[in-house]
Amino acid sequence: MKIALSAKTLLVALFTLFALASSSQKSLAQTSDGLIDAKMLVDGYFFAEFLKPLPAGCSLMPVKTPDGKRLFFGYLASGKTLSDADKAKALPTEKVANSAKLLREYENRRPNLSNENGVKEGDHFPDFSYTDTEGKLWTLNGLKGRVWVLNLWQTECGPCRKEMPTLSGWKDLYPNVLFFSASRHTTEEILPIVSQHNFTWTHLTEALSLVRLVGANGFPLTIVVDSSGIVRFARNGATTENQSAAQSVIKQLLGE
Repeated sequence: MKIALSAKTLLVALFTLFALASSSQKSLAQTSDGLIDAKMLVDGYFFAEFLKPLPAGCSLMPVKTPDGKRLFFGYLASGKTLSDADKAKALPTEKVANSAKLLREYENRRPNLSNENGVKEGDHFPDFSYTDTEGKLWTLNGLKGRVWVLNLWQTECGPCRKEMPTLSGWKDLYPNVLFFSASRHTTEEILPIVSQHNFTWTHLTEALSLVRLVGANGFPLTIVVDSSGIVRFARNGATTENQSAAQSVIKQLLGE
């Protein structure tokens, strides 16, 4: 009996080792050049699995890695940090596939988690300096004396795309106004989208400080700025009501 039990025990042990080996092989098959495909990036830390529970107030954003795999960016509320226990679960950055690119993208996509936009009506528009898709540099100082409009958007925003053809028509209605769009995206990412949706404004590229003006109400955000650099209209959403209100402000500023 003892021999039979020992054999059974040995069989169970061998089966367990086989299962562990299979699991290990499966894990290795999911790596790229010996690197680990992280499932989550929070506060600059990579994780192989979802944090459970999620840190309180953590805002999640699904993205695709350069290899086309799904990853979640997690952003903590201002002043919040990961606990030491969560940090202990983090992967070494140097072991993560595409870690440098993902960390840059994480910062590029960092949202404004405030309930309010970064600018309000009556504020001076903040200084900026960005190039457009044709390589021309635009600055706040260079827009002095002109009425101008800014539309902030991102590729993931369906309503942003939907209103693009309508916004393009504003250029013909108000030829003395400058019209800009701004996003976090590169020229290569922007051009196919604006071409598809006939968006003919001047498109500022990788405009991170401008994108961060968008608060928790999300994209798109349309802003009208007067010739003195004062924000006269700032509203989230691609509704016809917002579009009409923005045009009313433009007309007032032009003295129409």
